[in-house]
Amino acid sequence: MKMTLIMSVVMAMLLSIVTPSHAETWVLNDDLAAVPGWPSNAPIVGNWSMGWSKSLDQINLFNTWLDGSSYVWHTDLTALGEPFNPGNAGAVDGSTTPHGGFSSGKCFLAPANYIDPNDPNTYSVYSIVTWQAPTDIPELTAHGIFNAPANGGKVNAYVARVDDPNTINPDAPQDSVEMLYSYIDDNGPSTKEFRVYTSVSADDVLVFAIKRNDTENGDNNGLSLIEVTILDEWSEESCEQQGEYNIADINKDCYVNLADILELAKGWLDCNDPQNADCTAL
Repeated sequence: MKMTLIMSVVMAMLLSIVTPSHAETWVLNDDLAAVPGWPSNAPIVGNWSMGWSKSLDQINLFNTWLDGSSYVWHTDLTALGEPFNPGNAGAVDGSTTPHGGFSSGKCFLAPANYIDPNDPNTYSVYSIVTWQAPTDIPELTAHGIFNAPANGGKVNAYVARVDDPNTINPDAPQDSVEMLYSYIDDNGPSTKEFRVYTSVSADDVLVFAIKRNDTENGDNNGLSLIEVTILDEWSEESCEQQGEYNIADINKDCYVNLADILELAKGWLDCNDPQNADCTAL
């Protein structure tokens, strides 16, 4: 009787099951981890790259790999002749150049300690992770976390869409930048979660950037772990992220389907009423 009833319910539900569609996704840490030997070979993995920027329309790859205990990519702006001055307590060995890397399955960025020579109160160099669109995507969601700096420090966080670098007008480069998210971390250190919606054309770039907050005066602080997921659709937070589930979603995967019926079947007619001696204890 039990199995007959279960099979009847299952067959009825099969007729109404809708299989959810799955968007194409790019996951920063998964994509980096899938490439053997990264990041020592190059600061580029598939659609992802790491580097620095004086302004978000200017994207530069890191050019120096520091192996061993340093284990980072960086660019020494002083060696390039860039007109920046070391910030307060800036280290002469370049440890506060813009830098980043990938360790223990996590991408990380650390902010530069360079200030604008025209404004000694403004830190002016971003450390960045970028993702370049492989094709036109009319509906795109990017979400993730800039984790609270592991070694303290106030770190601003930004997400921007930049037109295909090959098409940027040199006379008006900032016209190519659309700021999608910004967090000015005057109080820091803090975790910043973001979810942005946009559209991209092929070769447009999404920039995920950090910059030392202008009120920060510590040396080599602000190393931040970064998580990013990109989907080729507009997507709200999942029920798991929101912590809200349909009452019939027994296995809490955000869908009511056959999997929930099977969970129900496993425990059909079981009970755990402590006042009923015939109930099976869990």
